[in-house]
Amino acid sequence: MAIVYFVLTIITAFTLPNLLENVVDAIILTALYIGYLAFMESNSGKTLGKMIMKIEVRGPNGGPPTMEQAVKRNAYFGAALLGAIPFVGWILQFIAMVGVIIYIIVSINNNDQTRQGWHDEFAGGTWVLKTA
Repeated sequence: MAIVYFVLTIITAFTLPNLLENVVDAIILTALYIGYLAFMESNSGKTLGKMIMKIEVRGPNGGPPTMEQAVKRNAYFGAALLGAIPFVGWILQFIAMVGVIIYIIVSINNNDQTRQGWHDEFAGGTWVLKTA
């Protein structure tokens, strides 16, 4: 994502007015990130990071989540769209993402039975398990 962000920033910096650059960058990067997560999770249940950590996402049926479930599970990354707001977007985006991550941690910790976060419940009951 860092490489994509760098290339996109260079291209938009030279082709778009400054305010429009932020909007385009935020929309494209959010779509790419959610798209990557949804594609990888719906096909194999794993992203590259999950493969390294030896964990995977499962849908309520036990297999990989559907594309819809994977998009819903990762929809909170839509908070990155706040980066499109001129001048203060970057700080609002940071605050929103930190808040969402804290909320996910708290919701997982408070769910003693299944250890699912609100994003897993929103996706219809996805869950994460450790692989061998």
